[in-house]
Amino acid sequence: MTTKQQIGRALQSARKQKNISQQELKDLSKLTANQISNIENGKSNPTINTLERIAEVLDKEIVFSLNDKNELV
Repeated sequence: MTTKQQIGRALQSARKQKNISQQELKDLSKLTANQISNIENGKSNPTINTLERIAEVLDKEIVFSLNDKNELV
């Protein structure tokens, strides 16, 4: 699984846990529906600013670590 896919799955899971639709996330984060969909489907490389906007809406913290295998944690 690619890093983009890992990020997308994590964001989708966090969104669903908060019971927020993609439409609501779009409105609250001021991103487009296409951006949200592409991120969740691992089709785009979101910027740190974009991830921060989403994380703020989802009340999550962005945490990552590069270990020996360069896996996102």
